[in-house]
Amino acid sequence: MSGLPKWNLRRRTSTGSVCDTSCRLMAVLVDSEHSDWELEFQNSTDGSGTNVFELGGEAEDSSNRYFDFRNLGGIYFSTACFAKLTGTGATVHLWIDGTPTTSANILVSDTFTGADTTTLPNHDPDVDVVGGGWTDADAGITIESNKASDNDVTALSVIDSGEADVVITATMVIQGGGSGFNGLVFRYQDSTHYFIAGCDLLNDVTAVWINNAGFSQIANPAHNYTAGETVNLRVTLSGSSIKVDIDGVNEVDITNTNFATATSHGLYNDAAGGGTDATWDNFLVVPNW
Repeated sequence: MSGLPKWNLRRRTSTGSVCDTSCRLMAVLVDSEHSDWELEFQNSTDGSGTNVFELGGEAEDSSNRYFDFRNLGGIYFSTACFAKLTGTGATVHLWIDGTPTTSANILVSDTFTGADTTTLPNHDPDVDVVGGGWTDADAGITIESNKASDNDVTALSVIDSGEADVVITATMVIQGGGSGFNGLVFRYQDSTHYFIAGCDLLNDVTAVWINNAGFSQIANPAHNYTAGETVNLRVTLSGSSIKVDIDGVNEVDITNTNFATATSHGLYNDAAGGGTDATWDNFLVVPNW
């Protein structure tokens, strides 16, 4: 598969759009988990078009099947590309020359649109690939003015994304007044095993903590935060690598091998003891391939 990194790589485990505009399909890798499978590629955005071509395999075939179309110049889709996948447990990797459908790779997306005071477990995210919804490990976060609000309590809510190696982003307003810690939780395994990263207003640091049956701080670069300011927080995970960016600037780049397969991520707040509420918006989890 040499030469393929120049193309856009997208993965699908179910039927859906690959490109919303014209594109060329350069290669396909199917991990069938030794089950029967079939792929139909249509020249459409929604599965209503005619088939351009089909691929398929049977359970007794090799688990991994690779199809390379580069010497043909790729398979051209003049309108869009839609993939219909049938089979149990198959994962499809597609290399595309074109602009992929953004939603094709979103694992979780939440703009927290809903009625005020709705708790996160009673709120439906915009995108939830696994389908389990939000779970409160420490209840308290609710929808307020179409944002997630901490309500000035210690709170932790997570959602299963199905992936451990991910990029997590959110727009966050730091608690105005008080002395709390607002951020994201990632690779949540259970109530005593997870990571948190975020903005420590009291100590003016960007902090990363691990709870491994007890809390330890593992990174704390200086950052002068202001109560009530809006920050864009990004956590990038790949194997043991943990990176934290604030407003597009990398502030943490460390390694830690704990909880490397945990796939739940979410929101965390340490009670600030006064002041206006911290909020989160535009929460997004995508695979880090």
